[in-house]
Amino acid sequence: MQTDYYGISIASTQFASGWRWQVALPIGSSFTSDESFPTAEQALYEGHHWLRVKSAFSALNRSLSEICASGRINQQEYGALMQSFLLLTKHE
Repeated sequence: MQTDYYGISIASTQFASGWRWQVALPIGSSFTSDESFPTAEQALYEGHHWLRVKSAFSALNRSLSEICASGRINQQEYGALMQSFLLLTKHE
């Protein structure tokens, strides 16, 4: 089972322990989940979720870094905002 998310391929692949998601980036690298899921559909859903969280984290980090570099927020405020986001998304 496979889908496309803004040009990034997300597939569910069967392993001996169950289904895992695999994200293939256009630059040739890929990421595979460590966790196994009972169905291909659930693995695909979790792959979408992982990609959305990673994208949001990256965008927020870049934005806050630019705001911090411009002096509109200080390093402590930057750290507090990023920590809040990490806790909200349970980002690892």
